[in-house]
Amino acid sequence: MNKIKTFDYDTFESIRDSVDEALKAVGKSLGVSLRLGKGKYAPLEGHFLLKVNVVGKNGEVKDQAAEDFKRYANSYGLSPDDLGKRIIVRGKGYKIIGALPNRHKYPILTITDRGRRIIHPVTSIKEALGRAAEVEEENEEEEYEEVE
Repeated sequence: MNKIKTFDYDTFESIRDSVDEALKAVGKSLGVSLRLGKGKYAPLEGHFLLKVNVVGKNGEVKDQAAEDFKRYANSYGLSPDDLGKRIIVRGKGYKIIGALPNRHKYPILTITDRGRRIIHPVTSIKEALGRAAEVEEENEEEEYEEVE
């Protein structure tokens, strides 16, 4: 393999692939999941976020956002079964992967097919799940509260 002299998208992604492979072995020996998250690069340097997760007894990677979705879904007017569902919001496809309860305006976490994590308001998720009647009722209540 040729030595890397400068970073571009392709070289940075090839580094990600190689490091992810090496992290699998380290994670397995420690009983955790290790993977690279978001990364940024310039021509001469770059960095990645390292994501570490607990692995359950059945080999399932535990994710805090997914667990929070299951815990708080009902309080958002959603179902815990909505976790993992694919939705369309403004013409783009997403998969519901969790909740971020500390983000009150945009608490629902989704991921695109390209792996980009996007947060959404609950109303957008309900619309995408075909629960528009619930969204209309909420919007009426919100408008009513704003008038007071």
